[in-house]
Amino acid sequence: MAVAPRIRGAAIGEQVPHLFLSHSSQDRTWVSQLAEDLNICGVDVWFDGWELRVGDDLHERIADAIDKSRFVAVVITKHFSESKWIRGEVHQALSREKGGDRSIVLPLLADDVTVPPILSTKKYLDFSRDYFGSLTHLAGLIHDLPPDAVEGEMRWRPNSVGGCVTVLERAGWKSRHVVGTSALAEIERAGGIRRGDVVYFEPDEILRSSEISNSLRSLLEKLR
Repeated sequence: MAVAPRIRGAAIGEQVPHLFLSHSSQDRTWVSQLAEDLNICGVDVWFDGWELRVGDDLHERIADAIDKSRFVAVVITKHFSESKWIRGEVHQALSREKGGDRSIVLPLLADDVTVPPILSTKKYLDFSRDYFGSLTHLAGLIHDLPPDAVEGEMRWRPNSVGGCVTVLERAGWKSRHVVGTSALAEIERAGGIRRGDVVYFEPDEILRSSEISNSLRSLLEKLR
């Protein structure tokens, strides 16, 4: 198994985040869990709770991240219409999309609500009805896996993040999970082998260590 470090900031060198998560601050807990699950599925996420620091210019950092991320996912809940901030992010992302040659704005329905008019012409993923199936399709899209290959492996619907990873691997994804730099260093200290920015390891071997943190133990249990 392999893990790579999460990208910090909007871009480092030639690397850019896979996905910017646009959401209402009232949905932060749900979105934080989604971001973690996407990391396990190898998607590098720009999530404000991880990226923003005291003193940052919020408008500048967020605008830069929206401009540089490959995709912009819009989390739609009952709080969407209440947030001027998220609507501004959507307008910026749609403006960028119109100026390009591909769709970058991905609506994610997280509540049993109607998709807002500004996004009503777009196909959406319904996380409220099928969280793990939607997670798999989203990660497959970002990894450029053939949709029919992903769908073909969805005969047994995944009911965990580990199940999502299995479907993605069977569909052709060469798994490389995304973790924070502290988790990456901890895995390396516990016996992982570093090659460049990537650390290779066997989860069961790392889990046998009595000195790993509870947060890393929880992560590895999901990866098994």
